Amino acid sequence: MINREMARGILLTTVALYFIVQASQYQLGSFRNAGPGLFPLIVAGVLLIIGIAIIARAMFLAPAPLDFRIKNIALIVASFVSFALVSKFLNMFVAIGVMVMIASLASDDFSIKKSAVIALVLCVIAVGMKDLLGVPLPLY
Repeated sequence: MINREMARGILLTTVALYFIVQASQYQLGSFRNAGPGLFPLIVAGVLLIIGIAIIARAMFLAPAPLDFRIKNIALIVASFVSFALVSKFLNMFVAIGVMVMIASLASDDFSIKKSAVIALVLCVIAVGMKDLLGVPLPLY
């Protein structure tokens, strides 16, 4: 039996290592004057730590069977596609809401209230990145 938590940890760790290798091919710069590879490297490093923590935790938990739910995979892919299309034709705020609602349908305990809060928090983060950090995001 394949342990679901172990598989998740290995997948996250593999993705993180891939992005660390890719980010290291760009100029990193410094924290004061960041290059194009610094932020992806930091995010991949955090993802690597999370992946290792999940692997370590999986060693001490009872194994849970790995099962594939095609419906859930399709919903997550549909949420990405909807984000791309809605943000292109409407705006990013609406796209975030649509993406979160579609992705939330993959959960066993879907709550429209919880999904709305997540979408609102993501919109606030997007505004913060645009206004405070000067990231050119087409929010409206």
